Amino acid sequence: MREQSALSWHRWMKKAQIGRSLRRLEDARFLSGQGRYVDGIDLPGQLHGVVLRSPRGHAVIEGIDIA
Repeated sequence: MREQSALSWHRWMKKAQIGRSLRRLEDARFLSGQGRYVDGIDLPGQLHGVVLRSPRGHAVIEGIDIA
């Protein structure tokens, strides 16, 4: 019984994608300079946001100046 499960595990691993290169469909576009990045997309009414991290991890926020 143990040999059979080891054999099926080996067969499964031969089909698995772990540790193998994957052919990606977008590679040709990016290698030829035709790829689009999120930073290069502008939409009407688009908003921009910024995330600020506190230099003090456990500080209490007493107020936020949005002026």
